[in-house]
Amino acid sequence: MNVRVLDTETCLFRPGVMAPEPVCISFDVPGEEPGIIHADDPAALPLVTSWLEGPELLAGHHVAYDFAVLCAKWPSLVPLVFRAYDADRVTDTRLRQMLLDIAAGEFRGYLRRFDKEVAVKECLVHEDCDVEVCPHAALAVKITKGARWVPHNYDLDAVVYRATGRHLDKDTWRLRYGEFLHTPIAEWPEGARQYPLEDARATLDIFLKQEEHVQYIPDQYRQARAAWALHLTSVWGLRTHAPGVDKLERETIAALAAIEGDLQAAGLVRADGSRNIKAAQAIMVQVCQQLGKPVRLTAPSLKHPKGQVSLDSDACEASEYDLLEDYAELTSLKNVLVKDIPVLRAGTVFPVHTSFGLAASGRSTSSKPNVQNPRRLPGIRETFIPRAGKVFAQGDFSGLELHTLAQCCVTFFGQSHLAEVLNAGLDPHTAMAADILGITYDEAARRKEAGDEELDNARQTAKVCFHPETEVLTKTGWVPIANVTTDTEIAVPRLAEHTLNVSLQWERPLRVTSRTALELVRVRNKSLNLRVTPDHNMAGWAQVNYRDGRKGLNEKSLKATHTNLYRYIPNAGKLSGGEEMPRRFVRMLAATQADGSYTDSGKIRFGFTKTRKIQRFRWLFHGFYTEDVSLQGATTFVVEGELARHIVEHMPKKILTEKMLSWSFEARLTLVRETRFWDGHVYVNEEADWTRGRHGWNYCSTLKQNADVLTALCATIGYKTSVRLYERLGENLSDAYIVSIKQRLYTRGGNIETVSEPYGGLVHCLTTTSGFVLVRANGKTVITRQCNFGFPGGLGAESLCLFARKSYGVILTEDRARELKQAWLTRWPEMKLFFNRCGELVDEDTGEAQVNQLFSQRIRSGCYYTATCNSFFQGLGADAAKRAHYLVVRACYAEPASVLYGSRPVNFVHDETICEVDDDELAHDKAVELGRLMLLGANEFLPDVPARVEPLLARCWSKKSKPVYSNGRLVPWSA
Repeated sequence: MNVRVLDTETCLFRPGVMAPEPVCISFDVPGEEPGIIHADDPAALPLVTSWLEGPELLAGHHVAYDFAVLCAKWPSLVPLVFRAYDADRVTDTRLRQMLLDIAAGEFRGYLRRFDKEVAVKECLVHEDCDVEVCPHAALAVKITKGARWVPHNYDLDAVVYRATGRHLDKDTWRLRYGEFLHTPIAEWPEGARQYPLEDARATLDIFLKQEEHVQYIPDQYRQARAAWALHLTSVWGLRTHAPGVDKLERETIAALAAIEGDLQAAGLVRADGSRNIKAAQAIMVQVCQQLGKPVRLTAPSLKHPKGQVSLDSDACEASEYDLLEDYAELTSLKNVLVKDIPVLRAGTVFPVHTSFGLAASGRSTSSKPNVQNPRRLPGIRETFIPRAGKVFAQGDFSGLELHTLAQCCVTFFGQSHLAEVLNAGLDPHTAMAADILGITYDEAARRKEAGDEELDNARQTAKVCFHPETEVLTKTGWVPIANVTTDTEIAVPRLAEHTLNVSLQWERPLRVTSRTALELVRVRNKSLNLRVTPDHNMAGWAQVNYRDGRKGLNEKSLKATHTNLYRYIPNAGKLSGGEEMPRRFVRMLAATQADGSYTDSGKIRFGFTKTRKIQRFRWLFHGFYTEDVSLQGATTFVVEGELARHIVEHMPKKILTEKMLSWSFEARLTLVRETRFWDGHVYVNEEADWTRGRHGWNYCSTLKQNADVLTALCATIGYKTSVRLYERLGENLSDAYIVSIKQRLYTRGGNIETVSEPYGGLVHCLTTTSGFVLVRANGKTVITRQCNFGFPGGLGAESLCLFARKSYGVILTEDRARELKQAWLTRWPEMKLFFNRCGELVDEDTGEAQVNQLFSQRIRSGCYYTATCNSFFQGLGADAAKRAHYLVVRACYAEPASVLYGSRPVNFVHDETICEVDDDELAHDKAVELGRLMLLGANEFLPDVPARVEPLLARCWSKKSKPVYSNGRLVPWSA
């Protein structure tokens, strides 16, 4: 098939106009020079029409955008564009490159390893000294193994550079074509004429280079169709309801004000908004004693061997005391005001346009803003409403990933009990709840339909995640995992397979989830104190013994309860790139933060009595200070002028800032190492058998931000840390934060304690491109895997007893629990076969597997065990849901005979499609047709376990919405 690439230059897109006016169309075919035509040229429409009606393959870089702007100008093209997509005559070089990288196991980037010569200063006399000033230090050359994360971007310039080695000029003309909207091309400057031609030439070069590997992207046309449908969905956008946003803001402000006022009056919150933990713990003890309830304690720790009074949300809610419940509500209310309200308010004026993308699993992503996973707070979803005269028609697949899992089992093994249950119209989670409660399935289904909370809790038995107090490293510092969204840039680790190396990269999580857990496992030693669900996968290297006597390391996945089998566990990584900073200036900042004081006249004063600090200051600030001796005998220094101004600009409040995370690796390393000379105390670990393991230092600060930023910086340079609060007694003494720093990125295994703890509260998890997450818990950083898919029957007998008692008040003996457990595994015997099959795909040496997706044959490489298991059913679910969404979009835009024609899809949420339809007597028929098309599309991928969809009409978007009927026809549900 011959190929023609096309590209458009347009006016700038803007809120409400995401398919702006086209100015020109450029094109290219192999063997010819690229061409260009103005959109005002009478020949433009016939030319584009001939392309769409002809036999050529049409390609573009983000071609959905080009077709959207062309269809907005010439609506007659819409059915032709859909026909070209349906005939596999449209592809996208941007998507093709993503699919090729997914197939190669390097989606969004890869780790490049190399050997390098490094000139380092070494002291020939002392083991631990400042080699910058020591007279015995000399330069030495060492060969070290290095690695650098090479990111992949997918804009045209980045992809053509990978394909041809040349760069495009994207700065001069790209944003200026609105100036030529009605100006003939002959009157354009030469550079403006050449820019579109070069874009077309570059796109063709990319396409031809990709054709050399076309066998690895059999899914390109399906993904192009899905991208076209999702782009049209984004272009139309969502609107919000101003009164609803106002009401949400008023209620949030009022609730926050009421909470803060009462909490401050009670002494639980200080005037600056910080929490008074000791006062809250005292009230918790008092309330529990008055009510005759036991005081809930945190798990024992080294500092608190008996545990502390718990103040988590579950403990506060269990106290049934208003002040303590309000105490737990502060964070979520503040996030709504700062993050959610601005986006929702903008949607009252212009549509909210998200950016849909592609994940390695094949699922869609949503960002800027994320409209697939909005914050779970009452009233947020409800602010999204249809436009005037419209109503939402929605279709939501019921248990889609259960159906896709069952379909995988049928395809792999020829049968599936899970498939039989689903095909009978039953819900496996409801069946488990019925077994625990000792009721019939019909009774459990009735209670589920009535919104019974006990039944809802029962359906969450197989989920796995982190405790909500776990923190994630972001570009703005440590953030509680409960506050992370898919728009948050987090530090994503990648572990070397056979060496103790970890690289980091800033990325947005692909998915953020939360759910209820019954039990947690605390994994801890001196450098680790993490609470996760029992079947959470940890990360680390296990020792391998070869037949010839050699020993090596293998990165592998182990359950939290088996963490002690690791030889090494990662605590930190190395983040490359960033803003370069003069090393001497960085050292000056560290000295100033520790011992400097700002004056009103713009000067910085220092005073020392210790000889080592005086000598280092003179060396560091040589030529930039004046020196004196105070009446008390201290040596004083004053720094002023331009240097003082620069220091104050970088540290306005004389504290470490999160902006330092954007510095280069060398600058971050320099800052961290300099802290040992000022607010640091160097110590020697006599048990360590090598230099870096022997020497570490403790950094001390009374400000939590200094400790937080320092641990974040250490986590990005390969230094492990732990933080503890040192409570100093005395009226004029402030508590201090002690950061213990060691110059290595791992913890040795073999001495790790795992303790099970009853829980019964919310847990949270992230999905990342690498499958790993860098977190901090109880002041200690660690790298672990993200959560994996849980399946029914994952609880042991003892845990099932605890779950039944905590959630339902049902007393089960362990014998009865074992009977239920065995019955559950007997009911789903294919689960063991499925996981065994996935395990067989994983290479023993690399720990990675290649997944060939069922039906679509999409290839995904570089998958660890968890990703391998998830890819089969999640990828299949993504393919099914995307196909369903495409059929709905096509009916709305290009099928005049369809009752949906003229309606507009406004959102796609993984397994749900939402459309705006006219609020008239045909709304019922449109909702039913939407459901029919969704089933038609999804069941192309689910031949043995057909999907289920129950359509509905709604006045707003809400998790609570449900089908409402009047005289046998759907009518809109209202909040």
